Amino acid sequence: MANFFTEFPEMPKATYRGMKKAIDAGYKDFAREWGDTIDAIFNPLLKLLVFFEDLLVATPWPIFMIVLMALTYWGSRSIKLCIGTFLAFVFIGYFQMWEETMSTIAIILTSVILAVVIGLPTGIAMSRSDRTEKIVTPILDIMQNDATLCVFNSHCYVDGYWKNSWINFCCHICDTPTYSFNKSRDKRS
Repeated sequence: MANFFTEFPEMPKATYRGMKKAIDAGYKDFAREWGDTIDAIFNPLLKLLVFFEDLLVATPWPIFMIVLMALTYWGSRSIKLCIGTFLAFVFIGYFQMWEETMSTIAIILTSVILAVVIGLPTGIAMSRSDRTEKIVTPILDIMQNDATLCVFNSHCYVDGYWKNSWINFCCHICDTPTYSFNKSRDKRS
């Protein structure tokens, strides 16, 4: 009885090991069966991501910083924010994380493009049709509450391609412009 209060009840190790093996086998079977199809579907997005990554990594840092400062000022109209952004990127470069940061910015850029391409037309369709809104809203609610339920999430981990892990984020963020656009329609009423 004393062990009950001091140690949390655990699944037996043999059962746990069997469960892990079954899950791993399921993922491997899924990857063998659907891996090529999923790769073919997401290949254009992967090419876009690689293009942006190559472009950002190849861009000389002073040019990148000038463009970044211009975009920061255009978006914020704040010199203080521009200085803070500049210093943050100086530290990023100084600590030898420049290429990783450019890869991350490429992921963000690709995600934003995907969000606009999918989210804006969907939001417009939802604002024009109550039927479309009734169909899409529950899907968006699920996607906003659990990003792991986005399209083909398991593909990110099964094949182990780091560049495909951004698909989870892209698919999740696609509902944001749609939801925001739809809510702006509600305010007009």
